[in-house]
Amino acid sequence: MKKFGFCAAALCSAVVMLTSCLGESQNSQQISFVPGIIETSGSISTGSHALVNVGDLRLYAPILDNQNLQVGDCVITSFEVDYSSDENANAGALGYYNANITQCDKVDKFNIESLTLPDDTLALLPNEKPIDAAVNTLYMQSYLKGYQFLWSNITMQDDEAVMWHIYADMHNLEPIAEENGINTYAMFLRAVQTREPADDDEQRVLACNAYYTKNFMDAINGKEKNEGNNSFYVRIYYVKSIDSETQTPVWDYDTIASPVVSE
Repeated sequence: MKKFGFCAAALCSAVVMLTSCLGESQNSQQISFVPGIIETSGSISTGSHALVNVGDLRLYAPILDNQNLQVGDCVITSFEVDYSSDENANAGALGYYNANITQCDKVDKFNIESLTLPDDTLALLPNEKPIDAAVNTLYMQSYLKGYQFLWSNITMQDDEAVMWHIYADMHNLEPIAEENGINTYAMFLRAVQTREPADDDEQRVLACNAYYTKNFMDAINGKEKNEGNNSFYVRIYYVKSIDSETQTPVWDYDTIASPVVSE
């Protein structure tokens, strides 16, 4: 789990996009805390670079070659790119833009797991921890190449460790609700303590993880496309608290929207 300084990140406004056109010569963009996936350019014979794909852009900076990054790694990155600079004059042919990348932090990846509703949501997992928020709306929640990047809040000690899990009922793709005429589906985000803390000092931290939900999302997307719909919602359910008397989970949820992809 990659933990970020909550206050520091918030002061950076999490995702800040500034596009400026100064006359006709300047056209630059600066973005902070955006999800990306590591790719490569070129070949062994011509030489290759590590690139970060942020969805609409593929970017290169020398810093990527020294970060011990592998193809397929999921990252959170901050960068500035000047589209009108001389080094980007041939970006179309290269397939990427040169950028000033100031941050490229690798985040943990987890695969979606199957559950059966409602049986698998009635009891706590062993050593389960409550989550403060599954989706922190100040940050960019992004679905990129099959990975759902989620920024979540959890209260924990400095030396405590947790493992994250995301579940869905893979055998039942019927919507659980309809909101404003849009079908709504469910996933379940859960956190399990894997190392006990040595002290009692707690703090609320911001965690970003990448969850490989492609099979589930593709199935929903295909269903929604066949029905002629343009979008759908996914509720991310999470254990907000634990009932002190029954030791059962108390659920809450956050909602993310997803467009239907026609390709």
